[in-house]
Amino acid sequence: MTATRLNLLLLLILSLEYLVHAPCMRNVSTDNLVCGLQYKRLISSVNPPEKINFEDSIRQQCCAFHNYLLCVTSAAERECGTRASHFIEEYSYRTAGPIIQTRCKVYIPGSLECTHSTAALSRGSSFLGFSLLLATALTFLQVV
Repeated sequence: MTATRLNLLLLLILSLEYLVHAPCMRNVSTDNLVCGLQYKRLISSVNPPEKINFEDSIRQQCCAFHNYLLCVTSAAERECGTRASHFIEEYSYRTAGPIIQTRCKVYIPGSLECTHSTAALSRGSSFLGFSLLLATALTFLQVV
């Protein structure tokens, strides 16, 4: 099988899995009783009311992304099962790309860095490259 065919097959499999799990993602991602607060923090971190320094911007956006993802995957596990939870996590990292995987891996939910970030979130910050975070979150809501 050629690389092109293999890539197309993988894309088809990913698309089909997305369609299977999209209703679950939609249900848990923005519901105020489930992950709505984390979703609002994620959006606030991407489009803040005022600016702060670059590193604080990255920290806030990474922590908001990880906290939101932790909430969504935990809720999906409870509501829809392990396959849905694993898919949502894998899909989120794929769509967010290498920025999340490289810059954000040190910011773990519950860590001192993220605790500080959550407290400072109301001040806001912006780093245009991290608008991927918002795109990832909104992608969950667009299909189905």
